[in-house]
Amino acid sequence: MPAICLMIAALLASAADAAEPSAAGVGFVSHGGNWTVQDGELAVDGGPGPKLICRLPAFSVGEAGVEVRFDSPADGNAGFILKTSRCGTGADRFTGYEVALNPAGHLVLGRHRQNFEPIRNVPCEVPLGCWIQLSVILGQDTLEVLVNGKRVVQYQDREHPLSRGQVGLRAWQRPARFRNLWISTRGRKTLVPFDNIAAAAAALPGSQAEADEGFHRHDDPTVHFDPDWQYTVVGGDVRWGLRSDRAGTKVDLDFIGTAVELVHGAGNRDAWGVIYPDSNRPYGLAAVEIDGQAAHAIEGAVWINTDGRAVIDTSRGGRTPLARGLSPGRHRLTLTNLGQPREPGGSTTVTVIGFQVETEIPDRQAQEEAWRIANAVRGGDAWRQRAAELAATVKDDGDLPRLEELHAAARKLHTAAARMRAVRAEPPPSAMVLREKEYWKPSAETQAYLERLAALKQRVDSQLAAAGAFRFQSAEDPRYQSLLAEVRKRDQEVEAFFQAETRSLRPIIFFTGAPLRSGAVPNYVWQSEPEGNRWGCSIRTWDPAHPEVPAKTIFEEPDSVIFDLNLSYDARTAFFSMRRDHAQCWQIYEINVDGSGLRQLTSGPHYNVCPVPLPDGRIAFLSSRTPGYHTVCQSGPSVHVHVMNRDGSRARDLSTNTLTDFGLSILRDGRLLFTRWEYVDVTLTYRQSLWTQYPDGRQLQLYFGNTILDPATFWQAREIPGRDALVCTLAPHHHSPHGAIGLVKNRFGLEAPRDFGFRWITQEFPAVLDLDLFWSYRDPYPVGENRFLVSYGGGGVNRFRLYLLDDMDNRQLVYEDPTTSCFYPRPLVPRPRPAAVSGLVSESPVRTLHVPAAPPGQPASADVPLGRFLVSDVYRGLEPAVERGRVKQIRIMEQLPKTVDRTWYKVMDQGPLMGASSYYAKRVWGYAPVEADGSAYFEAPAGKEIYFQACDEEGRELQRMTSATQLMPGETQSCAGCHESRQTAPPASTGSLIAMQRPPTPLTLPEWGQAGILDYNRVVQPVLDRHCVRCHDGPHPDGGLRLDGNYTRFFSMSYDNLIIRSRAEEVSRALYTGRSTELPMVQSLHLLYGIMVPFQPLASGSFVSRLPDYFHESHCEEPVPIGDRRRIHEWIDAMIPYYPTTDFAHREALSNRDKWAHPDRQDLLDWFTRGFAPVYDRRCAACHGKTNELGLAAERQWAWIDLTKPEWSPALTAHLAKSANGRGIPTQGFQFASTADPDYQALLQAITEGRRKAYETPEADMPGFVSRSQDRAFRYRD
Repeated sequence: MPAICLMIAALLASAADAAEPSAAGVGFVSHGGNWTVQDGELAVDGGPGPKLICRLPAFSVGEAGVEVRFDSPADGNAGFILKTSRCGTGADRFTGYEVALNPAGHLVLGRHRQNFEPIRNVPCEVPLGCWIQLSVILGQDTLEVLVNGKRVVQYQDREHPLSRGQVGLRAWQRPARFRNLWISTRGRKTLVPFDNIAAAAAALPGSQAEADEGFHRHDDPTVHFDPDWQYTVVGGDVRWGLRSDRAGTKVDLDFIGTAVELVHGAGNRDAWGVIYPDSNRPYGLAAVEIDGQAAHAIEGAVWINTDGRAVIDTSRGGRTPLARGLSPGRHRLTLTNLGQPREPGGSTTVTVIGFQVETEIPDRQAQEEAWRIANAVRGGDAWRQRAAELAATVKDDGDLPRLEELHAAARKLHTAAARMRAVRAEPPPSAMVLREKEYWKPSAETQAYLERLAALKQRVDSQLAAAGAFRFQSAEDPRYQSLLAEVRKRDQEVEAFFQAETRSLRPIIFFTGAPLRSGAVPNYVWQSEPEGNRWGCSIRTWDPAHPEVPAKTIFEEPDSVIFDLNLSYDARTAFFSMRRDHAQCWQIYEINVDGSGLRQLTSGPHYNVCPVPLPDGRIAFLSSRTPGYHTVCQSGPSVHVHVMNRDGSRARDLSTNTLTDFGLSILRDGRLLFTRWEYVDVTLTYRQSLWTQYPDGRQLQLYFGNTILDPATFWQAREIPGRDALVCTLAPHHHSPHGAIGLVKNRFGLEAPRDFGFRWITQEFPAVLDLDLFWSYRDPYPVGENRFLVSYGGGGVNRFRLYLLDDMDNRQLVYEDPTTSCFYPRPLVPRPRPAAVSGLVSESPVRTLHVPAAPPGQPASADVPLGRFLVSDVYRGLEPAVERGRVKQIRIMEQLPKTVDRTWYKVMDQGPLMGASSYYAKRVWGYAPVEADGSAYFEAPAGKEIYFQACDEEGRELQRMTSATQLMPGETQSCAGCHESRQTAPPASTGSLIAMQRPPTPLTLPEWGQAGILDYNRVVQPVLDRHCVRCHDGPHPDGGLRLDGNYTRFFSMSYDNLIIRSRAEEVSRALYTGRSTELPMVQSLHLLYGIMVPFQPLASGSFVSRLPDYFHESHCEEPVPIGDRRRIHEWIDAMIPYYPTTDFAHREALSNRDKWAHPDRQDLLDWFTRGFAPVYDRRCAACHGKTNELGLAAERQWAWIDLTKPEWSPALTAHLAKSANGRGIPTQGFQFASTADPDYQALLQAITEGRRKAYETPEADMPGFVSRSQDRAFRYRD
C-alpha cells in the first residue's frame, strides 16, 4: 500500500473511533446507475451522472462527510451533491451543489440548476486504491470543502445561492466506491448506513423528500382532485400531472405556510411527434381561493375578474404565485378550472403538477423553520394540526426540538405504515370497472381472494384511521410507542398476507440476464443491446412454495443473451430466442424443461424471435427475413409475423406490414395477437396497437387502440382466461418497451379511451406517452383472472425482479437474483391448447393480375394474386357528413415498402426523401363502383399493404382509411362500412346487397399507366404541362408561380412551388388545429409530426386543397378532361408523393437525393461552394441569409436554382431588371441591371455547371436514372 494511503487509513481509523448515532433504515433513492452494497460499502458503475439521494430531511446549514475510493485511473469524477432538490434520472437533472473528486488530481465544485454551472476546478491529490475522506461544511450561502481533513476550497455563492436540500452522492462517467457517510445538522452528527435503496420511480408517490422541501406533488396526501382530472405527462420529462379540460373541476391543497405557488403545465398543449385538433392552443384560466375566499391580486400573476374571482393564466411560465403574505398557519387552497381559454380559439386545459409552499417571516429564522417543518409533517389531520400548534409556539431555536420530535415521529409512523397504505381492495373507480362487473363474474378462486383481501383492507383502514387521529405528545409516550408497535405489526401482517399468496403459486420458469436497451419500441427486435454490454444469461425453474430451495438452472451461457421465452402447452418444452456467442441476430431455440434436448430451430442472417406454439404443432414467430422491407424513419429491417414447422422449415410470411409487427401471442380462439406499428397518413409515433390474424394470414383485424395517444404502445398482450380481457405492457414509442401494466377490454369499443376500453393497473407510472421508463414494468402473464406475474425494475437497486401483481396494484416480490435481472416468468404447468383454425379454402387457381414493368417504381413485371372485399354499406360511419348517393367509388391504394436501409439525412426526416408529406411511394390499384345501397364487391391485390378511399364521381376523397389491411391470395374479406370497426359484422344475409348480384368488380389499373405508381413527374406533371405552364413558366411566370417540371435541388419547380413555397405545411396545420380557415394550395402534413385524430369526412386531401379548383374551364379557359382532374385528386389524396421508388443515385448525400451534392459523399459540389456561394453571400445574404453547410438557408430557397434551364433560376431572374427579361423585384441596393453583370455571369456559370453535374448522376425523378442503392439493404454480420 502506498505511504500516502497508509497515512490516510490511519486518519480515517482515528476519525471512526468516536461512536455516533446511526440513521439505519432511513434509506436512499437512486436516479440512474447501478448502485450495489456489500459489507457496508457502496459501489456505482459510473455512467452519465447516476445519483443516490439520502432520505434524511433537507437542511440549509450543516455538515456532511463520506469516504470515497477509486480503483482505476478512468476519467470522470465522483463525490457529493448537496442542497439537492428536483432530482430526476439524467446527467444534470437536479438542483444542488456538486463537490466531486477526479483521480486526475483535482476537485470539481459546481452548481446545478437542471444544468451544470462550473464554479471551481481546484488541484487536489486524489490517490488510487485507498479511501479518501471528503467533507463539506455548509452555511446559508457558503461551502467549505475538506479532503482528508485539509481545507481545499472555500466558496461564497453570491450569484445564485441554493437555500436548502438533501445530501446525495453522484458519479460522472466512472466507477467509484463509498463508505462511512455521515450528516450533521444542529450539532447532531448521524451515521447513515447504505441500506434500503430504492429506484427513483419506486420512491415517487408521497415522497417525503419533496415534502421536506415544501413541494406538494399531485399525488401527495395533502392534495385532493375531483374525479374528472386525468393523468398526463407534462413537459416531456418524467414529470406527471393531472389535467382537466372542463369548467368547475377542482383541486384542493392543505398546506402550512405563508405563500404558495402552482407548479403546472405551461405554454401550449402539445406532445412530441403528434398534432391534435387543439394543438398549440394556449392553456386556460383557473380561479384561486384561499380559505374559502378569493385570493388577493399579485402583479403579473393573479388578477381579479369582473365576477370578483381571483384568476390565473396557466399558459404563462411553469410556476405561478397563488398567494403571498399569508398569516403563518394552516390554510386550504382551492384551484378551479374556469373552462375559459386565455384567448379566442385557445384551450380550456389546466394541468397541475403540484404546489410549492414557502414560509417567509423576515428576521425570524427559527419561526420560518418551524412552519416549514410543520408543513412537511404527514400522517393525517391530527398530526398536521398538532404540528401547526407546536409551530405557533416557537420563538427561537430552543423551541424547535419538540416540533422536530413530532416530525420524526410522524415520519417513523409514516414509514412503518408504508405497506399498509399501498393495500387496495378495489381498482380505482372508472366506467370500465363498473361496466366490467356486468360481464365478468369472478371464479370461486378469484372471489375467495377478493374476500380475503377485503377483510385485510378493512383491518388496515381501521389501523390507519387510528394512526391518523392520534394526538402526539412525545416520542416516549407509551401510547405512541404502542401505536407504533401496532402499526408495525399490522404492516407485517400485510407483508405476510401477500407472501402467502406468492407461496401458493405453482412452479415457474424464467430467464435471467441484463435488460435490453433500444432507441424505439418497434425496433426492439433488431436494435436492442444488453445494458452496459453485460452479456450472460440463464433459464431457471423455481417453486415459490419452497423458497428455501434454490432455483434450478436448466441452461446457462456467459456470452449470450436471451430475448423472450415461451412454453409448450404440455409445459415440457421451453422455446426461447437468443443471441448466442455475441451473434448479431436472435435465433429461436427449444429445450426440455429438465435441461436436455437443446436445439436451434432458426438460422440465417435475420432476426427471429417470439416463438408461439400453434395447436397443429407448428410455430408462429416474428422474423426480419422478408427481403425489401425496412422501417421508414430509422435504419433497420421490418419484422413480420411468420409461421414455420416445428423444425424451422417452410417458414411463411403472413404480413405485408411496411413497418413492423412485434409482441406476438395467441388467443383461445386460435387467432394470433400482436402489436402492429403502422400508419396511413397519420402520426408515425403513436400507432402501436393490437391486431389479430389467423395463422394462415387471413382476417387481419384491429383488436384495440389504433387512435390511442397514451400509451403509444400496447405490448406483450396476453389473454386472461375466464375474463374476456387482456393484460399488457403500456409502453412508449421510443426507448425500450417498458412502462406500466394495464388491462384492455375491446367489448366497449376498439378505440375506447382510457378508463373505458383500457385502464392502468400500476399507478406508479400513471402516464407513459413517450417517456423513457426503463426501470419499470414488463412481461405480464396471467396466473388467474386478476393476478399476474410481472418483471419490475424498481423496488430497490435498479434490477428487474419477479413480482406477483393483482389488478388493484397490490404487488409482492416473488423472486430476485442479487446479481442480475429476471424476465418472462411463466407458470410451469400445462395449459389448454387454443382452438385449431382451418386453413384458407379458395378457388383454384387463384386469379392474378398482370402488372407491367414501369421503372423505376415498378422495375419488373409481375403477376399479382388477388382476393376480394365486400363492403355492405359504405355510408355506415360517414353519415350524416356524407349524404347517401355521394360516394360513387372506392379507390384501392397501396403503400409500397421501403426497399433500402437509409434514413436521417436531415431533409424532412427522410432517407431516402420521398415527398413533402408521406414517407412512402404510393400506388393506385384502381376503383370499385359503389352501388345505390352503399354496397361494393371488388377484387383487390393480395400480399400488399392496402387501404381504401371513399371518393365522389371525380375521384375526390370523401373519407380516408387511416390504417392498412391486407388479403391472402383467394381470400374474401367483408366489413360493415367505411370508418366502421372491421369487427362490426355485415348483414347476416349479404345476398340482398346490390353488389352481390354480380361478380366482383375486376381490378383494373389506372389508364395513365406506370403500373399505378404515383410518379409525380410522369403522372402529375403532364397534367400541369397541358393546362398550366403556358402561364406559369419561364423567368417571370404569372403571380411568380412556376409550374413547369424543371429540376430543383430535391424536387421540381412545380412541386416546390405548390408545396414548399406556398407554405402548404404551415397552412395545413393551422387548418387542422382550427387556428385558421384558410385552405392550403395542397394539403401537406409531414408525418413525423402527424395528426392524432384521423381526418373527418370531407376534411382531407383534395377537399381541403385549393389546387383542384383551378382545373376548371373558368380558370384554364378550356375544359379540363375528367381524367386529368382525377390525376390531381389521386396525387393530393395520396399525401403528395414525389418519388416513385426508394431507390436512389446519391449514396451519401442529404436524404440520398441531393442533386447539388457529390454522388458518394454529403459534400456540396464545387460549383456551389466555390462558384455560387461566394457571389450569393456577397450580393444576396444581407436579405436572404448566408449559405451554410446545407447550402441555402431555408427550404423555400432550394427552388431558386433551376437545374434544367439555369437561366430561369429565380436566383438570377428575381432581381434581374425587367428590361433584361427579369422579374425586376425591387430590393435594397441590389439589382442585376443586365445579364452582362459579372456576378450574374458567375452565378449562371456555376448553375450551368450544376446542371451538368446533376445529369451526370441523374436522380430517380430524372431521365436516365440508374439505381445505385442495390447494396443498401440492412447489413447482417452473421
